[in-house]
Amino acid sequence: MKPGLQCTAILLFSRSPGQEAAAKSFCPRHKKANRQIARSLIAHSLKTARASGLPVYYASLQQGHTFGERLCHAIEQVWERGYERVLVIGNDCPSLSVGTLRFAASRLQTLSLVLGPSRDGGLYLIGLDRTAWHAADFCQLPWETPALQQALQAYSARYELVTHWLPPADDIDHAWQLHVLASPQLKHAYLLRSIYGIIVDFSPFFRQQPLLGSKQHDASAIFLRGPPSSSFPS
Repeated sequence: MKPGLQCTAILLFSRSPGQEAAAKSFCPRHKKANRQIARSLIAHSLKTARASGLPVYYASLQQGHTFGERLCHAIEQVWERGYERVLVIGNDCPSLSVGTLRFAASRLQTLSLVLGPSRDGGLYLIGLDRTAWHAADFCQLPWETPALQQALQAYSARYELVTHWLPPADDIDHAWQLHVLASPQLKHAYLLRSIYGIIVDFSPFFRQQPLLGSKQHDASAIFLRGPPSSSFPS
């Protein structure tokens, strides 16, 4: 690893599998399937992050009333551990690769902000240098809304931050998104098809739907755990 990258950590900001299963509609009306899918997505994100060679922390027990408060608290914990840069990722972007993480970390050596936009208006990656950290404004961004990308552009302009935008990618919150994305031509197809198998086991409707190919696809305390543990709370 290049010496400069040693000051960069990856923060997996994700609820526990049980909490994700309760909040997401991967397989409607089937809590067991939702939980299995959530565990698969989180495990995949952890595996990808750790393969980058960067330190990884998993924030599952989060502190704060709003998403912004919880995220800011998690990032503050990374700063307190002595890191100068952080890559924040979630569990819902199966196409996020080791190469993308390493590239984002490399760009943060000279830039203040690296952003990975998702197609729904959110973000699948946020890379921050400490010079780009303005907690009060960051916390108040319109998190979990389609306005987030535009708000971060304004945040970047307000503080005159040099920002790099990564290529857009898809994230997953619902069963229909898994159905669209589970293409054998995608690099992350193994994970998606495995998850899709969980869905069709529980949902007769999806058993009748063919997988779409890529040409059709345009349509009270925080828990920060570093490597090497790969387990997570239920």
